[in-house]
Amino acid sequence: MGMMVKYYTSGTSAAGVLSFNTDDLRGICYRLFIKPPAETVTYDLAITDDNSLVIITTKGIRGTLNDLTVRPMKGIYTVALSNISANGLFKFQAEYEET
Repeated sequence: MGMMVKYYTSGTSAAGVLSFNTDDLRGICYRLFIKPPAETVTYDLAITDDNSLVIITTKGIRGTLNDLTVRPMKGIYTVALSNISANGLFKFQAEYEET
């Protein structure tokens, strides 16, 4: 069994969008967490791997996303938020077991 890791980053949206790359994440992800500036904020999410494959796409998220889907991770991911209803600071967290 590997060590559990919590990867944190944050960014401030502008003009209704926010995009950033993660560090190199390798292991089994147990939780993706995105906290918008307020629970009334709505947004769309797309996460793409370093081979340009869309891993996650969800539209019309309202408030905090707490995704407990178990999925393998390997590489650097692009996290893109769009159609954001109110700009501000978004917090991102991935909890995964390193392999």
